[in-house]
Amino acid sequence: MGVGLLLDVFEEIATKIPNIFLYLIGDFRESEASYFKSKINELKNAEKIKVTGYMDHSQVLNFVRHCDIMLYPSLSDGCPNKVLESMFMKKAIIGSNSGGISDILENDKDGILIHPYDKTTWVNKIFDLSNNPEMRTQLGLNAYKKVTTKFIKKNTLNDWINLYRSIGICI
Repeated sequence: MGVGLLLDVFEEIATKIPNIFLYLIGDFRESEASYFKSKINELKNAEKIKVTGYMDHSQVLNFVRHCDIMLYPSLSDGCPNKVLESMFMKKAIIGSNSGGISDILENDKDGILIHPYDKTTWVNKIFDLSNNPEMRTQLGLNAYKKVTTKFIKKNTLNDWINLYRSIGICI
């Protein structure tokens, strides 16, 4: 799906859910920045889209803790740490059914997997999850259990816990 289609999906979602916002964490690639900034400015709901720009890791983690749903519309990704970190933070995740994301998440158990170009399903799943806090909680808890038992070694787990606690995120 990538960022371009995510913006189209968000435009449709924002008309259905008035209090929803999209935060794009990080910077665009230099070669893509002007295109995506222009695309955002052309959208009716552009004021609901925020591009954070560069953030150091602790700022990203602090920012993520305030999000309800994490979206990973990647067309290909090896083993994305951002997904593992979101799982550790007990976040509901919707990701592309491609690359490493589909190796990490089990659809409808600890995340939701969608074909990267299936705009209709992305819209429907985001809408459904936005209106179902119980499902978000359950997906987040299942994701946390999986990441702490299958993906993180004990020493690394303790390091992650200490890092999150040092920036005020209680785990």
